[in-house]
Amino acid sequence: VEPKVIRERLNKVGFSRKTFWELTTYQRPGEKKALPGKDTLIAVACAMELSKEDAERLLISAGYIFSPALERDMIILHCLENGVYDIEVINDILVGIEMKPIRGKKNVT
Repeated sequence: VEPKVIRERLNKVGFSRKTFWELTTYQRPGEKKALPGKDTLIAVACAMELSKEDAERLLISAGYIFSPALERDMIILHCLENGVYDIEVINDILVGIEMKPIRGKKNVT
């Protein structure tokens, strides 16, 4: 998936261009940089259409996991396993069962 497409998919659900830039820019050794949040990484995994295994690796690389104890995580993981990468579709499922959608910090209309 091209970077422009990924950026557009993330922007659509409230992740700013700055978030995308911070995730993709080179970090010099020794620089301290805040890790992205779990929802940010889930959104990136969906936007990049990563497999379930690659999405899990991405989360683990930042110190997160898809927790079997969290129903929301299992629903998102199930979507990835079945090739559902559209964040809006996943959010519709989550909101439909009264769970928090995957959203960035900026306002989305």
